[in-house]
This record gives sequence, C-alpha cells and structure tokens, in this order.
Amino acid sequence: MPIDTQTAPGDSAVNRRSHNPTLILTSTACLTILVATGFADEVQPYSSSEVLDRPAIFAADIVSSPLPEFATAFSPTGDLVVFNRSDADRNDIVMMASEFRDGAWAEPSIMPFSSTYRDVDPWFSSDGSRLYFSSNRPAGNDSESASWDTWYVEKRGTDWSVPARLGPAVNTDATEIFVSITDDGTLFFRRSTPESRGIYSAQSSGDGFAIAEPVLGLELESAGNPAIARDGSFLILSGIVEGRAGDLFISFPQGDKWTPARNLGESVNTMFAEFAPSVSPDGKYLFFTSERPGVMENTTDDRPPGDIYQIELRKIEGIDWPD
Repeated sequence: MPIDTQTAPGDSAVNRRSHNPTLILTSTACLTILVATGFADEVQPYSSSEVLDRPAIFAADIVSSPLPEFATAFSPTGDLVVFNRSDADRNDIVMMASEFRDGAWAEPSIMPFSSTYRDVDPWFSSDGSRLYFSSNRPAGNDSESASWDTWYVEKRGTDWSVPARLGPAVNTDATEIFVSITDDGTLFFRRSTPESRGIYSAQSSGDGFAIAEPVLGLELESAGNPAIARDGSFLILSGIVEGRAGDLFISFPQGDKWTPARNLGESVNTMFAEFAPSVSPDGKYLFFTSERPGVMENTTDDRPPGDIYQIELRKIEGIDWPD
C-alpha cells in the first residue's frame, strides 16, 4: 500500500511513460486451472500460458481496473485472490476478493468486514485458515486512539470471522503495517515511529508470536512492504531511490542476518512507483503494484492509478539465486 513508504510512492512520481514494455493478459485467454493436490508441473489459476520475463497486467478489467489497485494475496489453492481497490482520489479503500470459476476470474466483491476502516495489504496463512492484514480500525471502544496495526480474520466455511487484533508481541504504540508470513509461521512487517522505522519479524510461539525483533543487514533505510517467500528463502521489499517514485528490492537470509537489499532492476522497476509485492503460493511469480501506464494507458493525473502486475521471479534479470 502507498502509505507504507512514508514518502509515499507516487507522491513525487514523474509523469513520464516507462520504457519497459508491458504485456496485458486477459483472464480468460491465458489462464487455465488443473485440479490436483500439489504444485509440481501444474498450471495454477494465476498462471500465464506465456513465459513472463517482463511484467504483465494481472486479470485486466477484472482485478486490474481503471481505479487504483494494490496488494494481492492468493489462497493456498490459488483460486481466490484478495486485493485492495480505492476510489480515484484514494480516500476510500476497500478489500475485495475474486474467485476463479469456469476458467476465469469472477467479478470481485467487497470482503464482508471491509468498508468502514482502511483494511489493507492482505496475506494468507499457509493453510488458508487466516487472512492477515493491516488496519487503522480502533483496538477498543476509543475510536480516537486508532493507529495502524496487524489484524486477522479466520475462514469459517464460506464465512469470515470478526476481525481480531494481534497481541502486544507484534502490535505496539508504533505503526505496524504490511504483514507477510512464512509457512513455519514467522511474521514479517514494518514498524515505524517518528524517530525510526524498520522491518521486523516475529516467530510463531504457541497460539501467538514471540516478541518481534528487527531484521538486520538490509541496509535500506526506506525499506517497507516486506513480502517474505513461503519458505523464507528470500524477502521482497519496497524502497525509495533518489529521483524515482519507489522501487522493489530483494534480500536473502545469511546466517542470523539478511543480505543488503538489491534493486530488482529494469526487469521490474520503472520511473513510476512499484510497491506492495507478494509471492504466489507456488513461489513462481512475483505480484506487485505499479503506477506505470496500464489499464489506463494515458492519464492527466499527477499520480496515475496503479494496477496489479506479475512476472516470473526466476526470469528477473541480474538476480543471483542461491542454490
């Protein structure tokens, strides 16, 4: 979500068209579903029939629309995508969901708990039983004390529970925003105060989480939007680069630290804002928001609307993937 970069991506976005070519995929022509139990050699609902070595708009005119969209979370089975959409001026933000039915993504609907508050940046647990998100909803009866914290809802059949707030091991008086989680239950998020900001992680502990600790070694002062791989093998981040609106970076675990965050380069980033990354359940695709010309090819707005894009992670140029 844009607010996760205190200098919000796009606030200083230049109104220049990206030199990166963009492929637009329709939801019906390029997506196929195979019913099976694992990921190996399978085509998932979010898969492309083409090799994606450059960013492609995801589900054009269904998920990606003329309005701003950001942040995606796929259920473990890949047939449900949850994302955010706002009105044109970005004042009203809702969380929406689209199901994959009969070979296409269905018209999205607003999540039942979303509309009153800003519920943003969804992320599924590995078994799909929980959907984590950030929200400015009040923690108690005092609506004046609301700040950004990590919340979750639980899937109960076809319904969702009432939102619940994570405890003090994660949520503090500071701002906690943009949460992601590994298969072993380690939570990643960004915490910020007027004096400092950084990426934190909290390991699973019993029914909750241990006290969150700073993620060390990133060497990216503006780091935000931490999207952890399901197996914890890499971390995608947003960050500010001088003269640009916001780029995406990657880091790998190295002992008890992480490697310095490396820019994903021109395969992904443009002079427009790129942010709100996520990784597909099978680990093949990077999904992210970009404010480059997309569904709306031309706009006179100072800040173009964002669309959801996808690219194959292993096709991103210049990344040395560990063995």
